[in-house]
Amino acid sequence: YSHQVYDAMQGCLSCKACVSQCPVQIDIPALKSQFLHSYHSRYLRSLRDYLTASIETISYWQAQFPSLANTITKNRILQEGINQILGIVDLPEISGNSLKKELSKKKVPKFTLERLSNLTELERKNSVILIQDAFTSFYEPNLVIDTYNFLSELGYNVYIAPFFINGKPLHMKGFLGQFKEIAQKNISYLQQLAPLDIPLVGIEPSIVLTYRNEYVKIAGGKGISDRVKLIQEFLLEQGEFLPQIPTKNVYYLLGHCNEKSLSVKSQKQWQEVFKKMGISLNLISTGCCGMAGIYGHESEHYQYSQEIYQSSWQKHLPTNPEDRQYFLVTGYSCRSQVKRFSGWLPSHPIQGLLANLELLSQ
Repeated sequence: YSHQVYDAMQGCLSCKACVSQCPVQIDIPALKSQFLHSYHSRYLRSLRDYLTASIETISYWQAQFPSLANTITKNRILQEGINQILGIVDLPEISGNSLKKELSKKKVPKFTLERLSNLTELERKNSVILIQDAFTSFYEPNLVIDTYNFLSELGYNVYIAPFFINGKPLHMKGFLGQFKEIAQKNISYLQQLAPLDIPLVGIEPSIVLTYRNEYVKIAGGKGISDRVKLIQEFLLEQGEFLPQIPTKNVYYLLGHCNEKSLSVKSQKQWQEVFKKMGISLNLISTGCCGMAGIYGHESEHYQYSQEIYQSSWQKHLPTNPEDRQYFLVTGYSCRSQVKRFSGWLPSHPIQGLLANLELLSQ
């Protein structure tokens, strides 16, 4: 029955709702990864599997040559060829803004273990290390810059760690051997940062939660990799840094499904952060947006992806363009899905907070 199980597993969005919402709490995405690992030890993988599992590496190299990468992405003939040959649709565009160049313009201090080791106790207390991910660094570098600006405005010394591959796409596609190697390598690196006693924070929830979920289960990273915090977790712990912002603006939050499933308090944590800053944030209850990382880019899932989006997310989004600025979305794939089917790119919660903070300083 291996082929029938394979076909059935293709319908799994890896949203992880089964882990927290189902009474049985069986981790189907983890079983899917294990199944694909075993299945492809007997049956050949498609070229698409290798490409999508390597998206972090591919996007890194695309970011070195963004004009060339986007010329390919935007070319209709090439798009159709990629769809027909690989079964991939709606490839995202690499940002034309280089994160490295933008950080250089801001004269962000170079990240070295030696530099951080020489910080005084007070300097460490007021410091934070931002862990990069491929999706925000290469597709949405403006979000990384906005996060840097926001934390800097709060009085933190922000150090941005060098980019390294997380391995999440490898895990989703069942490349468990490669995933374990990457996880163990990253755990060793994070172990070097642990003695610094400086908070580690990530932007993209699906990546951050991989450190505390799949890393711990497969590579034994408990106590090390799970030190990487969601940004709202960090902000709540550092509540004394949060300024009060007098505003009547009301915001709405749509969360990433992994985030809501694996960190049940995550959305209320965002609400509490906004409340501490004097801003109203309403939580919108939604299902999966339908993108689900790689799922929505696979051509055979395109229609399902759109229907899932229309059945939940689309109903909650504003029809008035002037209201869009008040709808905030935590996940990269979710923001991409809104842009794909509704034609506009929502802001991240940090960007909503930063916009109000900048108004306060004017």
